[in-house]
Amino acid sequence: MWKLCVIFTIAVLAKSESPKEPYIVVQPPPPPVPPVPVPPVPPVARPPPPIFTYPHRHHRDDSSEEYRYGSCTDCAPIKSTCYNSPRGHHCSKARITYFPTHNNCLRAVLSCRRSDDRHYTKIITKHHETLAEGFGIDKMVKCIDGRWEANDADGHEVDFRTVRCVRMREHDHGHPNGTSKPLKPSVHISSTNIFPCLLESHRVYMDVDGDSEFDEYFNAPLCNNCRPIHTTCRDHPGRNCSKPEIVYFMVHNRCTRAVVSCLKFSDDPQTQLITRENVPIAKGVGLEKMINCIDGRWTAKKWNSSDVMEFLSVRCII
Repeated sequence: MWKLCVIFTIAVLAKSESPKEPYIVVQPPPPPVPPVPVPPVPPVARPPPPIFTYPHRHHRDDSSEEYRYGSCTDCAPIKSTCYNSPRGHHCSKARITYFPTHNNCLRAVLSCRRSDDRHYTKIITKHHETLAEGFGIDKMVKCIDGRWEANDADGHEVDFRTVRCVRMREHDHGHPNGTSKPLKPSVHISSTNIFPCLLESHRVYMDVDGDSEFDEYFNAPLCNNCRPIHTTCRDHPGRNCSKPEIVYFMVHNRCTRAVVSCLKFSDDPQTQLITRENVPIAKGVGLEKMINCIDGRWTAKKWNSSDVMEFLSVRCII
């Protein structure tokens, strides 16, 4: 028995004398590395719209330079109403087509119902200022300094916001009330030809107050491939013929139109715009006419009938 006690004691002492394993302290895992802060990417900065600072105008004689005189792009839409129209007249709303020039100045063409082309019609303002008058006429006006401006029938510059088309109820042809008094010019427009510029840029403006009478133009195919209009007096020599001035533009569906103006004979009430085949298109004072490109050909209605004709060349005569 005592031997067992001795052996147990020796074993305990031997174990106590043996080297102990080192105590390992387990460290907690390091905290996660925070992500590197990335500054937010600002949105792509777009250039601000251009601000045109044009010098103050001193003369308005050169109507093709309206962009030099101030803001020519921010005019409010033109209104057309028959409220408070003159008695004894048939009134209709004007059709208004907006377009930009080659320098982005806003212009508009005022047109009357095509059914009025056979009648002596006036385009007047709300205050009864006559802007244009004649058979099958149109009127081109300009945005200058945020206002719509044009020359009236007396050659005076007027500002306006509202227009209408009127004609005498009892009058179909000739001058109102049978008067033979010569009428004064009603318009002076730019001679700038912007046809190539508009074909390249396709800058268009919408046509307002649409009418079914214009659907044939809006829905027509191949309405922007017309060649520039030819102007000539070769077959009509003499001082009573002149070449018209032409301004080209596009409407909202990229159909090409043109405003043809007879400036040389603007003070003669017998001025006519005719084709090379001597077919009359319009007649009046300070004559202007908007024509359309359809199926690659220039078309317009005759002022003395409802027939639509095609042509390639025009001239102004008295």
